[in-house]
Amino acid sequence: MIRWFLLGLVLVLTACSSVGPGKKSKYEWSGDRGELLVALRGQYDQWLGTPYKYGGSSKAGVDCSAFVQQVMRNAFGYALPRATYDQQREGDPISRRSIIPGDLVFFQISAKQPHVGIYVGEDLFIHAASSVGVSTASLNDPYWRSRYVTAKRVLPFLRE
Repeated sequence: MIRWFLLGLVLVLTACSSVGPGKKSKYEWSGDRGELLVALRGQYDQWLGTPYKYGGSSKAGVDCSAFVQQVMRNAFGYALPRATYDQQREGDPISRRSIIPGDLVFFQISAKQPHVGIYVGEDLFIHAASSVGVSTASLNDPYWRSRYVTAKRVLPFLRE
């Protein structure tokens, strides 16, 4: 009970904070599933406002697969391939109803343009969108709902 209260308190307190460019995340991954959202939020705070740049992999500009690759490495120490199609080959496929925070969600924007984000709960995912850069979006948004392809559970501690 106290553990959940403390986690809730941390989430409330971090909701108004952010980590500036060049600073290390104050949320380091300890392996506790209860800290997963805190770790994702810390990474999101670091990347928020980063513009989209095809092929980019830095805070000067990042594309969707590099954003996902770096968040997974920095938050959880998990190495993913660089390209979206390669990331989609990782992990276990899961139904849309079974998606949990930390799972990857994949979309097909056009015949040759895939897209990836990280599910964070409440039908929301974080991603690097070509229109607005690093941001959140809803799986229920008509644009994303019509382009949804699959979800994958890649993090080993979620697959156990």
